[in-house]
Amino acid sequence: MPLVVSKRLTIQGFLVFDEEYGPKWADAHQRDVQQWIKDGDFKVKTHVTNGIENAAEGLVEIFKGGNFGKAVLKVADI
Repeated sequence: MPLVVSKRLTIQGFLVFDEEYGPKWADAHQRDVQQWIKDGDFKVKTHVTNGIENAAEGLVEIFKGGNFGKAVLKVADI
C-alpha cells in the first residue's frame, strides 16, 4: 500500500455483473471459450465424484476447497 500512496495509484474493484465487464463481453466469451475448448487450446479441469452414494462427500469437498475445476457428480456410465 505504500507504493499506491507514493505513486498516487488508483485501485478500483469490479464485479462481473457490472455493465462494463460481464454483460459487455458475454457473447464474445461464449463464442471464444467454446472454440478454444474445441480446438484444445483451453483445457477444462473437472473434479469428478463417482456414485450418488458419494454425492454428500462431493458437496462437502466443494465448500472445503478440496476440488479443482468444475465439480461433477457421475451417477452412471452411459
